Amino acid sequence: MAKQVTRSMADEAAKQLASQVFDKKIELAEQAERQFGDELIKKYIPAPILAVGVEYSSYFINKSKYLGFATSFGGQIQSNIVNPISNKYIQIEIEDYKHAKVLIDKRKKLQQDKGDYMSKVSDALLQLKSFKRIKENFPEALPFLNFAETTALIPQFTELRSLLNN
Repeated sequence: MAKQVTRSMADEAAKQLASQVFDKKIELAEQAERQFGDELIKKYIPAPILAVGVEYSSYFINKSKYLGFATSFGGQIQSNIVNPISNKYIQIEIEDYKHAKVLIDKRKKLQQDKGDYMSKVSDALLQLKSFKRIKENFPEALPFLNFAETTALIPQFTELRSLLNN
């Protein structure tokens, strides 16, 4: 029987390959974003409010690890610090906004690139179809493809054809 790639096999392999390429980069971008978010929370939310938020956390229903900021465009940045007043947008300086926007856009771009890469890898594997062609053209994907569970195209039609003969 010929070893053929299925859509689910291609998608799973693409997901694993994309994780290898992008997960560490995305993690570093998120860390940089959260670190700057921490700085913004410390800079723009008074320490006594943060302390009350920690001490009486049950009174702050909408707390989160985001800081909403108000500029002409607005936005939210991730943080490691729990923001007790996350439903309030804080007015921040334009320099802080620009730096936050760069960090947020970098993370979003990496996430988008990961999705695009997964799609392209999956499509490429489906175009190559067979074990032999993948081995020749994209051998890096072989460890992520489980050909042991695949079957040739003919058995897929056996059941369909048997229904016609009944």
